[in-house]
Amino acid sequence: MNVIEKTGDVLKLGDRDWNWLGLGLLGLPFLVAGLIIGLAIGNVTTLNCQRSNPRTPNQMTCQRTIVGLLGTETLVIREPLMRAIVRTTHGTGVVIFISKIPELELVNHRVIVGSKHEAIANQINRFIQDRQQTSLRVEQDDRLEGFLGGLTFLLPGLIVIVQGMMIPMQIFCEFNKPLDRVLIQKQYFLRGIVTTQTRLSNLQSIDVTQSSLPTKSPAYDLQLHLKPDRPATPDRPIVISSLSTDRAKLQGISNEIQRFLKTS
Repeated sequence: MNVIEKTGDVLKLGDRDWNWLGLGLLGLPFLVAGLIIGLAIGNVTTLNCQRSNPRTPNQMTCQRTIVGLLGTETLVIREPLMRAIVRTTHGTGVVIFISKIPELELVNHRVIVGSKHEAIANQINRFIQDRQQTSLRVEQDDRLEGFLGGLTFLLPGLIVIVQGMMIPMQIFCEFNKPLDRVLIQKQYFLRGIVTTQTRLSNLQSIDVTQSSLPTKSPAYDLQLHLKPDRPATPDRPIVISSLSTDRAKLQGISNEIQRFLKTS
């Protein structure tokens, strides 16, 4: 908070607050992580296999298709499948062993391994063992997991960014004796300029108050307290500064306002 203009009749103060930008930058990595997780995990993976000749059951052609928001990935497997297992380490999930390829992970992302992966592996193994079964189709739908995983990061990021947008970027305050007016203008990122006016004669006190927000260091703001309309009316102070860890500077501005109000 700084003095912009001071005369015998008018005192103008201005303040620029960068906390809104800091919170926005703090929330941005959460948004990016949420989008990446949602896009990477939210896929539908299918494995289709066909035995071309019942007399040669080991001859088969399989195709793995991964469909997601980023596109479709297709892999054709022309070697016979040997077996399928479920690997829990590193969230691998279903792993397929192929004759000429050491192993192939069914999905291209990490998963929370559970019963559905066991069911998929069992279905693949039954197809391998049952030579009379001519076709196989298994599907692993991870869209819900992708949505929930992305939301885990998106929500905190959005909350932090919204909190930043609730902080004014700029504050202007004018004390005008001839007009008996206190004018406060706060410019927000989304809401634009919000103006508050009150009568200068209604001003009761000016205080530097410590914020209740859980900041790393104690933060303070400058508040105007108005005379109550009725004795039981609760005090609703008007904040005219951004949060600052420099209490001495805000106290100096408070003293400047009080000296201005005392001069005739």
